[in-house]
This record gives sequence, C-alpha cells and structure tokens, in this order.
Amino acid sequence: MPKLLVSRDDRTDVEISYEDQGAGRPVVLVHGWPLSGRSWEAQVPTLVLHGDSDAVVPFEASGRRTAEMVPGAELVVIAGGPHGVNVSHAAQFNAALLDFLGGQTAAARAG
Repeated sequence: MPKLLVSRDDRTDVEISYEDQGAGRPVVLVHGWPLSGRSWEAQVPTLVLHGDSDAVVPFEASGRRTAEMVPGAELVVIAGGPHGVNVSHAAQFNAALLDFLGGQTAAARAG
C-alpha cells in the first residue's frame, strides 16, 4: 500500500497509507485527526460525519469541535452510530456522503 510522508520529527516519520480507486475528482477521507481543526483547512468544503454513540472518539470531543472549527463545514450526526459508523450504519453514511458530493458537484457546475 502506498504511503505519503506528512511529517518528520527528531524521532520518527509520520506516514499516511492511502488507496487510489476509481476516476474523477478526488475524495479524501481522513480518520483519526481530532487534535486540530487546522488540519482541514486545505480540504474545505468539508463534510463531518460522526456517530453520536462513538465511545472511542466521542462526538463532543471530535466531530462537533471539528465542524465548529472549519468554516462552512457541513455536519451530519448519525443517531446510534458507534466508532466505525461507516460500517455499522453504512446505508446512512453512504447516503450522507453521496448527498454531500452531489451538492458539491451541482455547485461546481453552477459556479
């Protein structure tokens, strides 16, 4: 699996593994970066999808904060969604993602 070097400090490299699938405009799905809303600046428009029952990365500490810190972010909270909501609530997750992408595509065509 290919990797990108995203940071280097005195002790270790920080790499992100990625998969390149399909064709068309890229969609970047990022997981596990609740430490700073600044990490999202280069990726707006932003959709924040989060389950309200995530015991690993609680919504209040991550999803809500991210949506509040990123100007113009769209927030979708999936009721009963745990960590891994993209698997446990795949239909809701996919519908929200497709709605968001469809809206972005329509806005790009109109603008």
